[in-house]
Amino acid sequence: MKIKLLITALILSFTAVSQDLLFRSEDYLKKRYPNTIFVQDYTDDKVRYLYSTIDGVLYCLYMNNEKDIYRYLMVPNEESITFDMLKYYESMYTKITISPEMGTPDESTLFKMWKAPIRDGINVRIRLFYDIDDKKYVYVFDEWDQIQK
Repeated sequence: MKIKLLITALILSFTAVSQDLLFRSEDYLKKRYPNTIFVQDYTDDKVRYLYSTIDGVLYCLYMNNEKDIYRYLMVPNEESITFDMLKYYESMYTKITISPEMGTPDESTLFKMWKAPIRDGINVRIRLFYDIDDKKYVYVFDEWDQIQK
């Protein structure tokens, strides 16, 4: 039980600061997390991304042409982690009502959404999806203000 609480605390601490990763460089990421190995790969659309698993959560960080993080995903491997994160976001950020016009990816269901301020007037849109095929919850982070333009 103590180990689970410690892991949850570590994940929530990473979660709390990870919103600040948007529009940060790969160099910033490596300096911020020097003991974490991020593996590079490409999507079918040739978008470069970095990924790593930290304390039971898969992190996928998508890079734009300027080599800055413009979107990232967090995929907890246990439901208990998912719901600990859910409680954290519910208590910290503005919950957004989901409407049908918002749409969802084909194989997922949009479960929850929040708006969170980070720095320099940038707001993050945090969405929680349930991936029907993989039967996993996926948190998606991207810039709210870019989405609204």
